[in-house]
Amino acid sequence: MAKVILSPLAIQDLKDIYEFISLDSVHYAEIVIERLLNQLTSLENFPARGRVVPEFQDQTIREIFEYSYRIIYRLEPTETISIARIFHQSRLLKSTSK
Repeated sequence: MAKVILSPLAIQDLKDIYEFISLDSVHYAEIVIERLLNQLTSLENFPARGRVVPEFQDQTIREIFEYSYRIIYRLEPTETISIARIFHQSRLLKSTSK
């Protein structure tokens, strides 16, 4: 079983998502966050299930989707899954590779 670690940015992303949705509905915000967290937990057993992020084309950088959110993560060699970001899919992801 792999271990899931959230980056500080991913933690802030979850807070921002909750705050934004809760402006309209606290109940719906709680549901969305719960479903996002369930996706993170599911990666412990199925870490490679996400697709390769098209912007990077690196087999270790993957993504899964929940609602309209992209969960970007890296498969580490130490059986660790590093969650990098969680953001709305309408936002662009900048690639640092050339």
